[in-house]
Amino acid sequence: MSFTSLYFFPFIVLTLVIYWFLLPKKSTYQNTFLLLAGLFFIGINDWKAGVLIAISGALNFWLVQRMSKLEEGNLKKWFFYAGCLANIAVLGYFKYLHEVIAGLSHLLNGAGTSLHSFYLPLGISFFTFQLIGYWIDVYNEETDPETDTVSFFTYLFFFPKLVSGPIERVQAFT
Repeated sequence: MSFTSLYFFPFIVLTLVIYWFLLPKKSTYQNTFLLLAGLFFIGINDWKAGVLIAISGALNFWLVQRMSKLEEGNLKKWFFYAGCLANIAVLGYFKYLHEVIAGLSHLLNGAGTSLHSFYLPLGISFFTFQLIGYWIDVYNEETDPETDTVSFFTYLFFFPKLVSGPIERVQAFT
């Protein structure tokens, strides 16, 4: 189900009706519902991307909390840079490794070599840059690390911005 499919319109209308009219106006209920809607949306579109976002998100959630407990200094700075580079490595693997391999193959073997296409997860750039932005915000002490897992994962799986942005800050989901 993409944003341009006929199925998306009833999905978004039903989601809005439930969110605005049927749920109690408590962030716990609303965030849980939005998380479930996001999981449903990505599960229908690309369940493998959902697994990748969940694993990456869980690691980032845990590591950012550990980083925030460190005192200012080289260890905290190293932890921050390592976390950001790990996220960039994930993005690079899924978006660019295929091109590098194809280029090397062409260079070494000449024209005519074909490679199987690599898997490109739905929304990989947006959720990766969101996580890097989260690392930056916590490192610069613009926000405290999120302790509520539902709010954090709602932030990651919020389906209206997953494939086209904008990149939000975690504070919007707490």
